[in-house]
Amino acid sequence: MHPLLLCISLLVVLLPGVANGEEIFQPRPVSSEAYAESYTSVVDLEDDTYILLQLMFTNAGMGDQKAACRALIVPPGSKGNNSVKRYSRDEWRYVPKEKGLYVGECALSTLGKKTDFVVKTDAAHAYLTIDAAPSKTKPPESRLTYEKTFLESEILIRNAAAKVTLVMGGKTYSKKGRAYLDHSRSTALMPNIASRWLRFRGLRSNESLLFQIRYPSDSSKSARGWIWAHGNKIEPLTPKMFRAQIADNKVAVRGLVKPLDFEMLTKSLIYDYRPVEQYGMLGALAKPWIGNPINRTFRAQVRFRGKIITGTIEYQELAK
Repeated sequence: MHPLLLCISLLVVLLPGVANGEEIFQPRPVSSEAYAESYTSVVDLEDDTYILLQLMFTNAGMGDQKAACRALIVPPGSKGNNSVKRYSRDEWRYVPKEKGLYVGECALSTLGKKTDFVVKTDAAHAYLTIDAAPSKTKPPESRLTYEKTFLESEILIRNAAAKVTLVMGGKTYSKKGRAYLDHSRSTALMPNIASRWLRFRGLRSNESLLFQIRYPSDSSKSARGWIWAHGNKIEPLTPKMFRAQIADNKVAVRGLVKPLDFEMLTKSLIYDYRPVEQYGMLGALAKPWIGNPINRTFRAQVRFRGKIITGTIEYQELAK
């Protein structure tokens, strides 16, 4: 797969039916060569299997409005299986009557109070059903701009019960867990928007917790973010409200004000993804567009207002 398609889409803030009269699962391409759009679901299963499913769209490289399906599946104790299948513009479509987005053999659709996400690559097939219909929530900094470019994101499903059937290596597995879904769209190059991101997703129960911190590319500007706890509104985080420490494979974040009584710690590495290194010369060609991203996903725990919430931390940084 062309590295620009994969890398730009993956670094969009990982962030369906109809809401407010708009077709949520219908991509909205623009003419910019840097256009990238993605629908991403993160699934945390009861047996600690971690799954990330994506539909991605981009103009980068030769041809416009190309698409791809991605499945990252990491069973406990495994190095994980990351696979992608790409498609041309005439191989994907949105069908309003079915509220469905179809990319080759992959699909994202909703009916009633269910959302279905199917990703098929040469290495794995994943059939995900989420027990919730999508609706849009725009967190703080849901739209960021740089000169005439932008990055916008929205949460579509915060945390819902889910079941998934996986077909890998000639075997079929059916498992239960909980899932999250978001949508992002961008014409901005990632090095112009942020140098680092931190995202925690606690999906193990109804007591969900979502958390994000963005470090601006301009080092003179302070990091800021937001936190969304179950039963509460999304609360913006200013620099005086938290302290984050990042070193190698360890991340620690602590709230500094009484209403935000939390402490977040990484436990173990789930997956380490470095697309520029993986794609060799092609990755080097993509570096001016996307920088040199390092994406690490960890198993993590948060102590929040007296409760322990288990989840995952996604840490992205642009290496030199």
